[in-house]
Amino acid sequence: ISAVYIPHWLYVIFAVAIFLGEIPLNALVFGIFGENQVMTWIMATIIGLAVPISAHFIGIKFREHPDGVNYANLLKGTFALAVIGAALYSLSIMRQTYLGENKEALGLTDNLVASSFMFFWLNIAVLGAAVMIAYMSHDSVPGYQKAEQELMTARRDVAWNEGNNSKKKRALRHEKLGLLKGSRQDTIDAEKKITMLKGYYDMLLKEGQELERQCVQGFQHDIELYRRENLQKRADKTKPKSFSSKPGFEIKLNEMREKLEN
Repeated sequence: ISAVYIPHWLYVIFAVAIFLGEIPLNALVFGIFGENQVMTWIMATIIGLAVPISAHFIGIKFREHPDGVNYANLLKGTFALAVIGAALYSLSIMRQTYLGENKEALGLTDNLVASSFMFFWLNIAVLGAAVMIAYMSHDSVPGYQKAEQELMTARRDVAWNEGNNSKKKRALRHEKLGLLKGSRQDTIDAEKKITMLKGYYDMLLKEGQELERQCVQGFQHDIELYRRENLQKRADKTKPKSFSSKPGFEIKLNEMREKLEN
């Protein structure tokens, strides 16, 4: 597994810082030639932009070797490094020559003219730092960082979805328990109501049976009176056959109990 030593966001900050630092440095260098200020800052900006961009290209070419040493990438990186180094060296020689030829007019000593070459080494140091930062912020396998970032994003999404699903499951579980509890309570309440209805019906049945017994007794008493009166007033004193059967009037309240049980 390849390693990335500098995060991408930190690499962008370093590149921008190098770009912003190169602009005033090169503006100071080009200002020595007495050019127009606008052109001085334009040239300083171009050189300042070229350093981080070139370092970015060189660092990537030096780093990308997925299957061992890639000589083509090494050649490209070395060539780009040589070109930018030669350009910086040429600017330094041109600057030092100009200062040497005009040292009396500018009021410079030989030591100051010679020390102006230090700007070249300063630019080389900045370029080397930029190349190293670009090298350490990229991976040897092209696209590895992007794939790794996508994988991390996918893992975060999966973790978030799992957490969200767990919350939903807990909520559904609580809802289910609440429904079961409510259903169980409804069942208990319904059973209590049924028990109360049964007790109420038993009371009504008992009262109805008592009323039935009283009604039947009264009815039988009335029929007995009627039969006696009828026999007394019959001319032939003959007892009809129907008078021999016992009068009955049964109210079938027990069948209602069977319907309630069903």
